[in-house]
Amino acid sequence: MDDQYGDASGGDYVSIVSGTGKKSSTIDEIPATIIFMKIIRIFYPAEIRDNEMQSLLDSRLEEIKREGEVNLLTVIENGGKTNHVKNSIQRQFSKSAGPHVHKSAVVGASGMIKVALAGVKMVTGRKIQAFESEEDAMKWLSED
Repeated sequence: MDDQYGDASGGDYVSIVSGTGKKSSTIDEIPATIIFMKIIRIFYPAEIRDNEMQSLLDSRLEEIKREGEVNLLTVIENGGKTNHVKNSIQRQFSKSAGPHVHKSAVVGASGMIKVALAGVKMVTGRKIQAFESEEDAMKWLSED
């Protein structure tokens, strides 16, 4: 595959075959239209400061909007703490990025974050799933 598209088997882009609902791995199986869905990864270090989080999410939001539609992989480092400022930053990011995100996977979510994800999923109907490993999350993001 051309380097500009990354590695469709588990790198930055996954191929989603439009119209058939099936993924294709060989050229003979490729129908008329293929969409490459970029996976954007957000890593939250345990000790991220409010201003660092704002800067990180602002840059990711620009990237998401540039791509049009993406899958989102969020990785939370063990021991990460939140506060009302970080919650507000995250809510604003989710609201702005939401229309551009096809699926979201979260790795490293604590009990309370998992409860919040379930609530967002139920209220918005978005495709959001918590995972124990990045490997499982990437596999899910690659499926459609």
